[in-house]
Amino acid sequence: MFNFKARYANSQIIESEDPYILLQKQTNKNFRILDFKTICTSNEDEIQEYSSDELSIFNDDNFFVNKIKKIEQKFIIELFPKEQLALNFKTVLSSNENSSSIKILFEGENFLRFYDNFKEDLIQEVFKNMLKEHYLIGIRLKKEFFNDIDTIIAQLKNNTTSKKAIFSVANGVEPKQGKADEIIFYKSIENVKNLNEGKISYDQKSYAKPIEKNELLFEYIKPIEGKIGRNLKGKILKPKPLQNNGNTLKIDKNIITKDTREKISYYASSYGYLKKIGSNYSIIDELILYNVSLKNTGSIKSNTLEEISVEITNNNYLDESIKAGVKVEAYNVKIAGNVDIASVKSEFLSIGGKTHSKSKLYAKNAYINTHKGYLEADIAFIDNLENGTVIANTVIINTCMGATIKADKIYVKNALSYNCIHPKKFLLVDNINGDMNEFSVSPNHVVTANNEFYEDMVLAKELHNKISHINAQMKESYDFIFKNQNKVHYFKNINSNNPTHLKLIQNYENSLVRYKKLFENYQELVCFAYVLDTKLDEIYGVAFNAKIMIYNNEGNDNLIKFKVIHPRSIELRYILKKNDPFKLFHLKRNDKNPTIHKEENFPDEFIKWTQTNKENYFN
Repeated sequence: MFNFKARYANSQIIESEDPYILLQKQTNKNFRILDFKTICTSNEDEIQEYSSDELSIFNDDNFFVNKIKKIEQKFIIELFPKEQLALNFKTVLSSNENSSSIKILFEGENFLRFYDNFKEDLIQEVFKNMLKEHYLIGIRLKKEFFNDIDTIIAQLKNNTTSKKAIFSVANGVEPKQGKADEIIFYKSIENVKNLNEGKISYDQKSYAKPIEKNELLFEYIKPIEGKIGRNLKGKILKPKPLQNNGNTLKIDKNIITKDTREKISYYASSYGYLKKIGSNYSIIDELILYNVSLKNTGSIKSNTLEEISVEITNNNYLDESIKAGVKVEAYNVKIAGNVDIASVKSEFLSIGGKTHSKSKLYAKNAYINTHKGYLEADIAFIDNLENGTVIANTVIINTCMGATIKADKIYVKNALSYNCIHPKKFLLVDNINGDMNEFSVSPNHVVTANNEFYEDMVLAKELHNKISHINAQMKESYDFIFKNQNKVHYFKNINSNNPTHLKLIQNYENSLVRYKKLFENYQELVCFAYVLDTKLDEIYGVAFNAKIMIYNNEGNDNLIKFKVIHPRSIELRYILKKNDPFKLFHLKRNDKNPTIHKEENFPDEFIKWTQTNKENYFN
């Protein structure tokens, strides 16, 4: 690239660190760079010289930036009279702000022509401009630099040059800017406030979407330090200083971390809600709210099998703890006050106030002070049931009026008027102090879906019809097989080719295949019919298995009713008398028609289940 020869007579060959200082004293002179050397001082203060042919080592960014403390250059120049060199082009140097990239603007005059030393003169002008601006020459040159010069020369030779061009010369190493630390939150976070503050505003989304176990909550992204660079003057370029905030995240034992080189990730160690209590973040399994409404909290939805507790503390009897339109779903829900037109689903449900007539409640275990809405439960304790509906396995009620109850076991301490009570196994009523009550046992009341029940009845009938039809087809095939098996065996043994015999053999074999398929279908249908018949027999037998026990009746027109729907529909009724001597009522099978059997006493084993105490379920 270098090692140019002296060109001019009477010129001087001089070594200089800065030829332009010489020109300040010899203003009538110009110079050409014949060669140069690059002197580097390492970080260990070792000095190494590199010739102009050994500069490729500086293309290594790590070496150029990190291994060298200081870079200097010394030049062998030819000093000659200024008038001996007249160029018909000029070059203008430009660089970016930190001098890490150089471009050259080449401008040729109108009479520019190619000549033998054009390439050398152009390279000289580029590097002399760089030297004048104190750039290192020959270092980290771009491959395109010489290609661009060759392009200009080719255009000159063909007289097609535009006489103006911009091309890149060299690139240093830009500093790599660092990145400040940051905290990324993936989940909504609310402050848990003191209940004495009254009504609290909660984010709707956070309560509708609890945190799953091992779910990512937030991350602290560690700062990334920048890397120094070096410009083409040999000056170190430093990245901008970072404005780090530090890791301000504080957690408790319910949040676990995973620390890597790049970040610290925070995960929930259990199912629940992400909260900030004081300065600490935590996963909590208990929400204590003043009330729940669409405006303040939105719906609360969590997996009812995960042990999340929701306590709603507003016990103002003129207000609602759960307001209209809200859904609350949690393992344990404790409501101090009233429930408006809302839906609640839980394993344990306790309501200290009253429920709206259009409320819908679903629980495994439920306690309600005053219930007017709809409830499905495994076991339900209700102090006052007013025009409400309860469907459960076991129901314990203090007082009811205008209620509808369907359950396996029902205990009512005090029945007022207009109740419809439908037991499947046991009903015990201590006192009837009202009129027009109906105590009815019927398959229609114990099935969860009447449509499904009647569909099963129709299906059972169809199944038995199909079984009868297949049975007839099997008998037909069997009779044919049995009748002709000896003939077929004989014809096969003698290898008869008689068409009549062959046709009989074919029909016989087809009958065997048909009988096998019919038998397989028959077995499947019989098994299905057995399961369905067992299910229906249990429902049909409800009227005969239920026991109604009433200690005392003080009212009028209180009706006991048993309904049988199979094999034919029969309804049997008994109207209780005031102070009726009979305490136990159940249906008894007779040869012709069933009858209501009445007894003045009943065994204690029929009522042991009534000793169930709600304190065993609710603290």
